[in-house]
Amino acid sequence: MSISTVDRAGVTISGLCVIHCLLLPLAASVLPMVGLIAENEVIHKALVLLAIFPASFAFFKPTSKFPQIIRGVALFGILALIAGAYVEAFHDFEKVLTVLGGMSLATAHLLRLKLELSHRH
Repeated sequence: MSISTVDRAGVTISGLCVIHCLLLPLAASVLPMVGLIAENEVIHKALVLLAIFPASFAFFKPTSKFPQIIRGVALFGILALIAGAYVEAFHDFEKVLTVLGGMSLATAHLLRLKLELSHRH
């Protein structure tokens, strides 16, 4: 799988996490049944796992040669997503952590993609 494919998938998945988190309250108020389904913790945890796998592949494989700052942004995103979804002590901050984590991962993927594209020229 090419770098650009992994990063585009990562940006898409991270974006979906953010959209899910931000639009869920609106959707739930308009369609209560959507809220019941989407508020399910299993869905949130599955989305987090789905976001973590491309990020781990993209940023932490031994052969990747990207600036540490990009890895740091990615690691922050991963940890924020995990804390929001899996750490009960952070339950009150779940939405904030999910949005920060998703945005951080999307940013790291975009930076990595930009760096890769600039090296091709």
